[in-house]
Amino acid sequence: MVQRFGDKGFWTKSALADTDSQKTQTGKAALRFHNIDTWSGYCVQQPDWDFQWTTFTKDVAHLPFTQDCLVVSNTSKNPDRALAM
Repeated sequence: MVQRFGDKGFWTKSALADTDSQKTQTGKAALRFHNIDTWSGYCVQQPDWDFQWTTFTKDVAHLPFTQDCLVVSNTSKNPDRALAM
């Protein structure tokens, strides 16, 4: 899904190199990939934004255990490139 969003131009090609972590708070970004704690903070700080939460996976049974986690499969052809991404 992230690849499709990038292909459609929803963010610039240099987005991964962008160090401005305040874009959502300052109104420069309308989307934020992060965790539910960040979402609830926006709802409290900016209730008029009607900021919505969604999950991009159907199996949510293990999400509490994987929050803020990065995993690269041991079957990955290029694990170093996956980590760099």
